[in-house]
Amino acid sequence: AGDLAGAEELLDQALAHHRRLADAEGIASTRVHLAAVAYYQERYARARLLADDAMIQFRKLDFDEGTAWALNIVGLLEHHDGALGPAIGALRASLEIHCTLGDRWRVASVLEALAAVLTSAHDPATAAELLGAAATIRIEIGTPIPPQERTAWERTMKALSETLDERDRYEAYARGETLRLSDLP
Repeated sequence: AGDLAGAEELLDQALAHHRRLADAEGIASTRVHLAAVAYYQERYARARLLADDAMIQFRKLDFDEGTAWALNIVGLLEHHDGALGPAIGALRASLEIHCTLGDRWRVASVLEALAAVLTSAHDPATAAELLGAAATIRIEIGTPIPPQERTAWERTMKALSETLDERDRYEAYARGETLRLSDLP
């Protein structure tokens, strides 16, 4: 709901609980959620540490959903750092896992994040297609853009309106609306 401070407080409590239980999956899950909170609070070094640690743990546990979520956060961090190639790589890896799992809610968010990176990488037409695909998924599953992701989405839309004329933007967005998960990059 966008209450990052409240989320962090509850996640800290959950982390202590999972540690008492020696619940490795619960610890890793809590740490990746704390990484997301730190990212959206612009505490990037903390977010990186938590996301990298969670990803290592998820891989040890062979827990694909967690690995995909950690890769999503790593991709956001790489984009923030201006490392567009690594950002695209992490987000595509996240997208592939989420598509395989059928997690359309996360697929939509990763598509929007990837669109932001592609906009920065001067590929606005593909970015607009990905936003069209994400919008279709969100309509089909009835979920809005999460509050903490809305600012990035708005920045991407603004950048696309400045780099693509209205017709090209509309056509690319419309192409994206017809993409199936199996067609995604």
